[in-house]
Amino acid sequence: MPDPLDDTPRALGEEPSQPEQLQDPGETQITEMQQVVITAIRATDLTLGLRRIPAGFHVVLKTECAEFQTSNKPVHVDQAVVEWNELILLPCELSSIVRVGVYASFELGPMLCHGEVLRTFEISVGELLDRSEMSDRQ
Repeated sequence: MPDPLDDTPRALGEEPSQPEQLQDPGETQITEMQQVVITAIRATDLTLGLRRIPAGFHVVLKTECAEFQTSNKPVHVDQAVVEWNELILLPCELSSIVRVGVYASFELGPMLCHGEVLRTFEISVGELLDRSEMSDRQ
């Protein structure tokens, strides 16, 4: 449970890790490691320049140790901002690189989450935290 006196921003901050479940459900191990958690991703103007309207958008984040894909968000023609509110764990090392890809899905059904790449970029965990702090102040 978070400390009610701790007013540290958590929008894209470090949180203590949760107890890890081991093979034997009777054992629980508590670690003191810190984790960086993304809680929201916002993308703007995703339909600009597209010749056809996609069925949806999703984001793929890759780190040295893991890959995470967000849910597919359906497209609304007049929608300027697409937002995902999902918890994504990142490495706690500030210099760790996160590769981000934004994809458009043009097919319904099984092909929905296999789309065309719209944008890709790399950013460090530290830069993500800095951007989060700046957006919290605005």
